[in-house]
Amino acid sequence: MDRREHNHLATQKHIQSTLLAMMGEGKPLHQISTTQLCQRCGIAKSTFYLYFPDKYAVIEEIIAKVSQDLKNINASFEKYSISDLISGKPTPIARNMVRYLSENRETLKVLFGPTGVPDFMNTRNKNDIEGKFVELYHALHLNPKHEKLTSFQFFSGVIGLFRFYLFENDRYDDEEMAVIFGNMLRNSLSIADHIR
Repeated sequence: MDRREHNHLATQKHIQSTLLAMMGEGKPLHQISTTQLCQRCGIAKSTFYLYFPDKYAVIEEIIAKVSQDLKNINASFEKYSISDLISGKPTPIARNMVRYLSENRETLKVLFGPTGVPDFMNTRNKNDIEGKFVELYHALHLNPKHEKLTSFQFFSGVIGLFRFYLFENDRYDDEEMAVIFGNMLRNSLSIADHIR
């Protein structure tokens, strides 16, 4: 990467991190003007427009990256049997997810927070997460009648655990949270296996 490209990427990231910081201070996106964002970044509006057409494109690019990161983690979803999950050991995908939450905590707190875009998970990641759950569901030959219910329950649980980890967790370390993620998957599958 040459210096010019490096500077371009650095400026782009600076704009994104500045917007996230402003939103993290309690200002919703619709209350942040491009002028305010540029002033905070220390750049001219003309410079901003070299990188983004508007402030919505900035947040869109952040969401697209997070969504792709989550999709990549989800793509590593292993094939488990119930007996594998009962062991109580954290699964690799759960460890990867918790590591990602930890490493990207500030960005995710803004996106999930009151001034962010909390619905981005429903619009970008729901089908992917539920789809991987359904693959495992089918592999275990569970009752097809309960597939939609349990996949919805699992996805809702993932969102709940994300929110808990980001905003409420003050007692569980990352290894324990990975076990909790695995237990949630196990419990969702167990429920499907026991509903009559």
